[in-house]
Amino acid sequence: MSRGPLREAMKFQRSPPPPAGDLAATVAWLRDRTLIADLYDRYAYGVDSLDMELVRSVFLPDCEVV
Repeated sequence: MSRGPLREAMKFQRSPPPPAGDLAATVAWLRDRTLIADLYDRYAYGVDSLDMELVRSVFLPDCEVV
């Protein structure tokens, strides 16, 4: 069964964790993942509360959503 090109591309979304012995890289990797997850939360809260300024804060200023 074919998953389709978009679904197939999505399998590359996550980056693997750094080596277990590299504490600084692990902390940076975990921090980055948390910051990215916070973007989803901020976007969803903005949409739910109809706060379009909050929704726009998730995107770069020149971003166009179609």
